[in-house]
Amino acid sequence: GLEMDDEIKGYWVTACQSYFGDTKSFDDWIDYFNAFLENNPDNYEEISRDINANVFKAIDSNKDGVVSVAEYKAVVTAIFPD
Repeated sequence: GLEMDDEIKGYWVTACQSYFGDTKSFDDWIDYFNAFLENNPDNYEEISRDINANVFKAIDSNKDGVVSVAEYKAVVTAIFPD
């Protein structure tokens, strides 16, 4: 399985807060996402790249700069265990 130390947890928390904010429903998230695009028309791609860097760091558990099939599978099976 995926080893969830404080560093990796921090990457996930940062990414989730960036992606979802305090939204509680899909409609809230759509509003949040649209506001993000509207408020950052000139640099949303750069901001998104930074957010995704945290996701990559969380998945790349051995820190070799590559997400292996095993690392990807560990994340997917942790999110969707069935």
